[in-house]
Amino acid sequence: MRGYTVFRSWTRTGYFPATRIAMLWSAVLLLLPLLAVRAESVPTDVANAALAQDWTKVAEALNGVDAKTKSAELRIIAGHACLATNHNNRSLELFASALNDADRTAWMSWAERFASEHPENAIAWYFKGDAHARRREWNEAERTLEQALRLDKQCYLAWNARGIVAHAVGNTLMARMYFLRAVRANEDFADAYANRGTLNVFRNSVHAQEDFVTARSRSHDKSPILPIIGLGCALYGQEDYEQARKHFDSIPEASAMWSLAKRNGLAAELGKLSRAVQDAVRSSRPCKFTLMAMTTLTCRSRKPRKAPTPQNGGSPASLLASRGAFKYISDRSRQGAGVTKVARAATKVVKGAKAATKVAKAAKAATKVARQAGKLATQASPHQS
Repeated sequence: MRGYTVFRSWTRTGYFPATRIAMLWSAVLLLLPLLAVRAESVPTDVANAALAQDWTKVAEALNGVDAKTKSAELRIIAGHACLATNHNNRSLELFASALNDADRTAWMSWAERFASEHPENAIAWYFKGDAHARRREWNEAERTLEQALRLDKQCYLAWNARGIVAHAVGNTLMARMYFLRAVRANEDFADAYANRGTLNVFRNSVHAQEDFVTARSRSHDKSPILPIIGLGCALYGQEDYEQARKHFDSIPEASAMWSLAKRNGLAAELGKLSRAVQDAVRSSRPCKFTLMAMTTLTCRSRKPRKAPTPQNGGSPASLLASRGAFKYISDRSRQGAGVTKVARAATKVVKGAKAATKVAKAAKAATKVARQAGKLATQASPHQS
């Protein structure tokens, strides 16, 4: 209040310098372009191309956008354009760069405003549904994506996203149907095949490998990462550990999925070792205890797991390409951890057996020493009497 009074007195008496007013206005004018850039972070031609579902044009316009681009909106829109045009590796990289809370909030704010400005466009509602799903707001995502499909029954991106949301809440049957609708709307859409393959992996279906092969052939990438990892998981489920390991090892180190693929490769190697031990045990009776341990291991690794749901902590974090594959990989990795625990236990048993052998040898030697001491005592006793 005091500052306001001083300001009034300065302006009334003419003591407020004109140069100071000019400086204030220049500061405001300098800030306005920055505010405008943030509010209009998506160029008009890109927004219009997205509304028209011209994803090739969107991808070309945002060709320079990468994971280091500051605008989350541009990164996510570019990711959807790459997903729609089957450039799956770039889409994975862009989506993975927007998993933090700040980017989710920025995307949600822009998508809500975009949907309110274009209430009759399916893609505007699809973007909003995607934003809700990234925040794990499954009910809102389901309702918003349903609105997108009411506006456009052939919006394959919305069908695909609808399937992912259904899978997240544990409705595997409906998820399968939604992915099928996405494929019917666009037979070349690679991500829908990959997602369907993930569902088949959870169902222990023999068609999982076929779906991942189709996804790989539809992708424009020479080595699409997620279908390759999915194939490795399918082969792991069929106990073809050697081929599974080859698929996991083919993921380049520069990929964001390399560490996960490396861990899966180790799990496949442990599976191969487990089977080798079982084969050896069947032809060797002394390893009976090891057989019991490895049988327990096999039962644990083959135990069917529930489809990921929010209740059991398996819900996808976002609408990412082949999100279900991530959860399947994580499940297999946990099983790999179980393999490691049993292997360590078996190692301890072997070490214990070796220690017991050493103790037995020491006891035998001690017995000999005791007998010798007894003889010496017997020889010495007459002289003492």
